[in-house]
Amino acid sequence: MMAEQCISCGLNGLELIPVHTIKGRCCCVCAPWVAMSLRRTNRVPKWILPPDSFSLAYASGIRAEFEDLKSSHRPGRWGSQGMLRELGLSWSGPCSERAWTVALDLIRQRSRFHRNDPPNPFTSTPSAKPEEVETNTQMEILSDLGVLYIPQKEVLKEQVAHLMVGNYGNESMKRFRAALFVWVVNDAEFITRGPAWAKGFSFVRQILEELNGRVNSNGGGFQVIGSSRNTYQISPRRNNPHYVITRIVGEKKAQICIDPTPGAEELVLADVIVTLILSLYDDQMSARHIDTLARHVFGSQRNTVAPSLDVNQLWGRVLGHIPVEQRTNMEEQRTNMEPFRRLRIAMERFQTSIDHWSRTTQEEEE
Repeated sequence: MMAEQCISCGLNGLELIPVHTIKGRCCCVCAPWVAMSLRRTNRVPKWILPPDSFSLAYASGIRAEFEDLKSSHRPGRWGSQGMLRELGLSWSGPCSERAWTVALDLIRQRSRFHRNDPPNPFTSTPSAKPEEVETNTQMEILSDLGVLYIPQKEVLKEQVAHLMVGNYGNESMKRFRAALFVWVVNDAEFITRGPAWAKGFSFVRQILEELNGRVNSNGGGFQVIGSSRNTYQISPRRNNPHYVITRIVGEKKAQICIDPTPGAEELVLADVIVTLILSLYDDQMSARHIDTLARHVFGSQRNTVAPSLDVNQLWGRVLGHIPVEQRTNMEEQRTNMEPFRRLRIAMERFQTSIDHWSRTTQEEEE
């Protein structure tokens, strides 16, 4: 009998634990992150959720179609992943009348119609009149769903309302519901997972095994002991960014704010986690680039450096070079660390994909 697999990373032979609200079980590495992702999406209604893996793949294909549409000529205004970072809003759908028009055109062009469907969907008069589908009621449903921009033109409202109740055929309704799903739920969540999610968390487990002793999964995230001997905790968080970092000092905890740089919202969650682990693993090096981490590593003295008229020294500080008196002590502490060049890539935090990280590591080792 084949061993049960973790529903997140897909690995088998691991100790698995149940995750609330879903069927299946996760390994201890994935479980807290899957549970928090499900909390973020627990209000997504079932009528737009893909019921199985085949439907999930179908929705992924719809997402790709609309991403191509956004790069076309005059697509109108659309939501983006950047809105999640800047406004806390997860919406990648139409944000103008023009965008709604081209979106509905795409659904019409890509839908396969059956014998009993209207002969000319979207242009012919559907079997039900607009008042019978209660257009305003359907618009309220969209608003409750999280649709950021509701179409204003009556003709667009009527088309959308007929789509929602299936008056243009089942294929069009299925395609529109899949579109709503990918517009409302960003592709970094567990319920929208693709191969990148499983691959990413498999890589997280590899990192934990490789750095065993100073990085551990503790049921609530990951505990990391830095090169400075500081102890950090990386835990899942419901709001954006989807992680929180704390430094543990005895019974006390101090939260450290490390904000993602632009572009991080386009990475899979596991990629961000790997970069955080590696950055905190060599926190003395990371602190040269992350000011909020520096005071936990170097103390308050780093922020009270006496003014200097030496231009070269000032440029050195701007570029992140540590003073010689600190560098000597740090080099001594690094002697027992893993080859430093391998972890150097972690400094490009929130900018490196998993494939790029692995490829760069292999090239450096050669």
